[in-house]
Amino acid sequence: LPLFVLYYSLSAGLFNVGWAWVQVNHLSLIPNLTPSAGTRTTLTRRRYGATVLAAVLAYLSYLFFLACYPPEGENAQGKWRLLGLACVAAGAACNAVFYRGMSGVCRREKRRGKYIEEKGKDGDGLEEALLPPVGIPSDSSGSEASISDSPAAPSPFRWLLHPSFLPTALLYMSTRLSINITNVYVVFYLRDTLNLPPTSLAVAPLVMYLVSFAASSLPLSALSRAACYLGGLAFVLSACATALLLSDYHPAYTVYLTAALFGVGDTLVMVGGVGAVNDLVGDETDGAAFVYGCMSFTDKLSSGLVVLAVQAGRERVCGGESQEDDAAEEATDACGTFVRQIMVWLPVACGAVAVVALAWIRCKRRGGKR
Repeated sequence: LPLFVLYYSLSAGLFNVGWAWVQVNHLSLIPNLTPSAGTRTTLTRRRYGATVLAAVLAYLSYLFFLACYPPEGENAQGKWRLLGLACVAAGAACNAVFYRGMSGVCRREKRRGKYIEEKGKDGDGLEEALLPPVGIPSDSSGSEASISDSPAAPSPFRWLLHPSFLPTALLYMSTRLSINITNVYVVFYLRDTLNLPPTSLAVAPLVMYLVSFAASSLPLSALSRAACYLGGLAFVLSACATALLLSDYHPAYTVYLTAALFGVGDTLVMVGGVGAVNDLVGDETDGAAFVYGCMSFTDKLSSGLVVLAVQAGRERVCGGESQEDDAAEEATDACGTFVRQIMVWLPVACGAVAVVALAWIRCKRRGGKR
């Protein structure tokens, strides 16, 4: 095994571990901040909008470095190095702002708790002061029960037996898999299938992210989970249909139209998928981190396995670089066709799984109401 392969594998592994920790904790904040389903949807779309904005800034940085460095050659490595350092620096700055703001919120909540406790001792009649401290139950007479008498905290693994856990995991997994495949292979689709120049490799994804960011500002809280998701799925399927028909003879605006359809669809299905997880958590916010951890595990496991399988097929279809001219041209055409099929049929398959999961969740909820 070459040393550089081990180095990059370990680097990617460490990156994904850190990403998962941050993602799970950040997502689990949403149900803890508010019990309102509409407000949770608003927070989800704003969070996804910020994620898309980060991708937009990364692509703008790529365009800037592309103008400063040649697209190929040894000096071309400099733009990737600078782009990586710029993203790490921007992420570190955003983390510092986040932790600074969260520490201020925690201090305010601590002062508020002390104020309520002092007012309760003075007998000023605050309603909050009459309630027992969080986590300590009270008996029928209103007196606090001892901590030793309180029931043990329920195991987080109880979520695995929840009737809606499996269909919600399928919904979230298929949503993330569709978005990940689109984001990973859109550049290969533009390069290998449509034979677009290097500048378009950044412009088309940039259009997709800009439209996705604009879609995140829509008032999606007025829609139901199913309506939001199915509406986004309609955009995704429309984008897949246009991606199936596009060729390098079509005008540029058709490529950007396809990117825009993917952008709107990805935003709507992502907001609907995360909203379904928030609905699963409900008021039991103590288990939010465990639930989102499980969802993130299914997302990353499925995406990793699918990308490995697709790459193995792509290497087999595309062949090596040391081929005769006729064989190389034939392999190039086959490679473009293969990437097109991945860009089209994998999101379609994920959409079919998502529709089944939505119907499954709906049946479980109807059964629970009975």
